[in-house]
Amino acid sequence: MRSMGFAFALACWACAGPYDAACAAVCRPPDGACLGQDPSACTEQCIASVERASTNCAQCVATHTTWLAACAVDAGGHDAVCPQLVCEGFHIPKKSGSLCGAPCGMP
Repeated sequence: MRSMGFAFALACWACAGPYDAACAAVCRPPDGACLGQDPSACTEQCIASVERASTNCAQCVATHTTWLAACAVDAGGHDAVCPQLVCEGFHIPKKSGSLCGAPCGMP
């Protein structure tokens, strides 16, 4: 489903907001700790990140945009049992110095 939204966005290059559908798809929070989070900030930042980017760069950024969850840590700093995951928000890869550096032409 994620790739279909991205393909549609690429096909609509001349339309207003060509990456809106792709970013909205990848920024939809998954089931689990992040379910129910508001995807609007992720979508806006994703769109800003891929705006004027090459197709390969935009595809890399969209493919690697994700929501992060981690073990809840108790007051003593322990998470050995990991009884509950906590949503830590979304991550959009940078276009330089990251795994998208090469496709974005900014290693």
